[in-house]
Amino acid sequence: MSEIHVHHHHHWDDEAPSWVGDLKRKLDLVLKSQEAIMSVLTDLQTTVDAIGVEVPTIATGVSSIEATLAALQNSTTSTFSPADAAAVTSMQASVVTIKTSLDAIAASLPAPAPAPAKPAGT
Repeated sequence: MSEIHVHHHHHWDDEAPSWVGDLKRKLDLVLKSQEAIMSVLTDLQTTVDAIGVEVPTIATGVSSIEATLAALQNSTTSTFSPADAAAVTSMQASVVTIKTSLDAIAASLPAPAPAPAKPAGT
């Protein structure tokens, strides 16, 4: 039985084909874009987490104000009683709490991203 050995050798030029450089540049652009997107997503998650901490406080404050207003509306006295004054003071405290939470949310928001550059020729 005889064996046949085929040896094929392809000789590449010393330089890579021109499309390899184009492909590398495009892949580099994709990787840079991916890094930027991941950074924005990380910042967004941090912001969402900060908002999530404050939302229950805001909801509690709004519920407190709603209950206090309902109690004042259902009051059977025609004058502003000490209890009514205390209710208004309580609402003021709830408003301050809500404002503090909203300020915390606003402070946690990142600065708006600059508008993307328009491609040449558009």
